[in-house]
Amino acid sequence: MGRWIYEPDDGFGSVIGIIFVLAIAVAIIYIVFWIGVIVLIGYLIYLIVNYFRNKNQKEKELEEERKRKYVDHLTKNNPQTLLPPLPSDFFVFINNKKYGPYNITELSQMRQRGQFTEDTLVWKEGMEQWTEARSCCELLSVFGIGKTEISFQEWKKQNPGKSLNDFYATKRKN
Repeated sequence: MGRWIYEPDDGFGSVIGIIFVLAIAVAIIYIVFWIGVIVLIGYLIYLIVNYFRNKNQKEKELEEERKRKYVDHLTKNNPQTLLPPLPSDFFVFINNKKYGPYNITELSQMRQRGQFTEDTLVWKEGMEQWTEARSCCELLSVFGIGKTEISFQEWKKQNPGKSLNDFYATKRKN
C-alpha cells in the first residue's frame, strides 16, 4: 500500500507536504492573478481603441454635417452655385489668367464694361484650343452682329472662300 504524504508519525514529511501544497496554491493564485491582469489590460486597450474610433467617427460625422450645412446655405442663397458649367459656357483668358465659366449674357455684360473684346481668347468644352472671341460663331451676338451660325452660313454661301474673320470685318463695318 502506498503511504499518504501526511503521515502523523513523520513530522518532517508533513511539513514538506504542507509547504508543497502551499507553494502549488500560491503558484495557482499567482497565475490566476496575472491572467486577470492580462485580461484587464486587454479590456482597457479595447476600451481605449473604441473610444478613439468613436471619437474619430463623431468628428467625421460633424465634418459631414458642417459640409452639408454649408452646401445647403450656398444652394439656398444661389441655386446655380454648385451646378457644373454648361457646355455653352465659355472660359476667357484675360491678363494671363483664366476666368469663367461665363454664359453669353455675362459675356455681353463684360463687353459693355469693356472687359471683353473681340481679341479676348475664349475656350469652352468641345473646343480644341483657345481662340479669339471674333472667331467663335456663338459669340458674334455679343459683339452686336446679330444671328450667329445661320447668318454666317448665309454669308458664306454668298462669299465662298472667305473666312469668319472676313465675315466679322464685314459686319463690323455695317
